[in-house]
Amino acid sequence: MKHRVIRFLPSLVLTGLLSSFAADGFDFLRITYGGRAAALGGAYSAADGDVQSLAFNPATLSGSENHRLVFSYIDYLADIQSGFLGYQLRLAGHGILAVTAAYLNYGTLPRTGVQGEDLGTFTPGDLAIGVSYADSLKCRIRWGTTVKYIRSAIDAYSADALALDAGAVYHIPVHMLNIGLSVQNLGRTLRPFIDVKETLPLAFRAGFSKHLAHLPLVISGDVIRYARQESDLIGGMYFATGGEFTVSDFVLLRFGYHSRGAGQKMGTEAERMAGLSFGFGLRLRRILIDYAFGSHGALGDTNHFTVSMTL
Repeated sequence: MKHRVIRFLPSLVLTGLLSSFAADGFDFLRITYGGRAAALGGAYSAADGDVQSLAFNPATLSGSENHRLVFSYIDYLADIQSGFLGYQLRLAGHGILAVTAAYLNYGTLPRTGVQGEDLGTFTPGDLAIGVSYADSLKCRIRWGTTVKYIRSAIDAYSADALALDAGAVYHIPVHMLNIGLSVQNLGRTLRPFIDVKETLPLAFRAGFSKHLAHLPLVISGDVIRYARQESDLIGGMYFATGGEFTVSDFVLLRFGYHSRGAGQKMGTEAERMAGLSFGFGLRLRRILIDYAFGSHGALGDTNHFTVSMTL
C-alpha cells in the first residue's frame, strides 16, 4: 500500500495540484475560499471582515457586527472541488464567535499497483474545522484567534493536526485605515500519513486596508511570508494587492494581483495573466453574492462563488 501512495503523490504534482501537496503537509490551508478575498488577490489581513476573513486574520472578524451565515464554493485547479461553510454570531457580552468548516475533494482517482495493474479507485480529500473568537480593546485595537482541527486522507492513509491562527488589527478611524498582523497554522501533526510527521504551512502576514476619502474605493495590500520555501510556486515571500470600487449601493467591482503569479507564467498569452484576479459583489437586502476569477497561469484558472446572509 505504501508503494501505491508514493507512486500516486508525484502524479498530483504533475497534474497541477502544486498548491495542495508539497514537502509541507496540509497545504490546502493556503487556499483562498471567499469570493471577495479571492478577487482582491488575497490582500485581506486588514479587511473590514466577516467570517470569510478568518483564513487571513481572525482579528478582522471583530469589525463585523451581525450574525451571518456564509457558504463558498470553488471550482479549483485540475477539476478539484472545494467549499467553505461558516457561521458567526455576536455574543451577549463582548466579542464575536464563529464556527467554520472547509473541505477539498480531489475527485475519484485510479488506484494502481507497483506493476501498473488496475486496483480500482479512491477519493482523497482534506478537511479543516475551526472555532474562532474576536473582540476589540478600547475600540482601536482588534484581536482574534482560531483553533482548528485538520485532516487529510489518501486512500487508506490519513493524517491529523491541530493548529492555531492569531492576529491583531489597529483601526484608525480618522484616516479610515486598518493595519493588520497575523500568524497562521501554528501547530503540530498529531498523526502522520506513514512515519514522518508533516509540518504545517506556517505563515506570517502584514497588511493594510484603506477607504479613500474622495473616491468610493477601498485599497488593500499584504506581505506574506511562509516559514518554508518549497519552490517558486509554493512558500517563501510574496505580496498581494487589491481594490474594491463601490458602483452603487448594490454593486461592487473588485480587482487584485498576487506576485506568486510570476512563477506560474510559461510564456503563452493567456498565462501572462497569472496572478491577476477580478470579481464583483451584489448586495440584495440581507444577502451578498460574491464572485471571483483567478488566473494561475500554467496551472489553470479558478472560480470562486460566495453567498453570505445576515441573520
